[in-house]
Amino acid sequence: MLLHELGHLLVATMKGLRFHNLKITVMGFVCEFEGLDKEPGGLLIYAAGPFVNILLAVFAYYYVGFDFFCIANLYLLALNLMPAFPLDGGQILFKVLASRFGILKAHSLVQRLSIVTAISFILLGVLQLKLRYYNMSLLLIGIYILIHLKQNKGEASIMNIKHILYRKFRFLKKGIYPVRHIAVVNSMSMANIISNLDYDRFHIIYFLDENLQIQKILTEQQVIDQLSQESSSLNQVCS
Repeated sequence: MLLHELGHLLVATMKGLRFHNLKITVMGFVCEFEGLDKEPGGLLIYAAGPFVNILLAVFAYYYVGFDFFCIANLYLLALNLMPAFPLDGGQILFKVLASRFGILKAHSLVQRLSIVTAISFILLGVLQLKLRYYNMSLLLIGIYILIHLKQNKGEASIMNIKHILYRKFRFLKKGIYPVRHIAVVNSMSMANIISNLDYDRFHIIYFLDENLQIQKILTEQQVIDQLSQESSSLNQVCS
């Protein structure tokens, strides 16, 4: 497990991310890095851990002859590639989907898969106990996934807003960006509009009246600026 996390650490360091913390959980060790959610190469970082388990299993099979060590790494590989948060498989799937459908849609899909995975683990864990295989691992993993989902319920919205706020700098750095057009009714608040913008797309927003006629067209940056002005005006009134 520790070598698995060192795989994440090595690739993250090569990508220039700063190591933040090493947590011990019911799943083992978890390395935390600063700025991982904004790292475009995050897919490689999450894949590095399972890749280490593959290397260890192959090494054990051919050079050590220690079956338990080989099987243990294959089990860790299979577990970590499950499509559930916070496992590597869930994070990899999320990164792939987010690049295509946006953070909110991707998070919603992986969250549902995580719930299905967690319930499956819990049911299998209960079945193990009923059959008198006294192993609590699957039951604990299922419970841990559900607890993690509950604790990180609003994570996707916060992450999406952070990406949108930093998008201006990424846009200026890249010089070119894909565009998404969306239509909203005039009555929708600026904050609500921002929370529905996608990851890694620059947005052109069409404001429509009750007859679905275009009243005005704004870029996402103009919406963010307008929201900032409204917040600033409200603070002045309150003070």
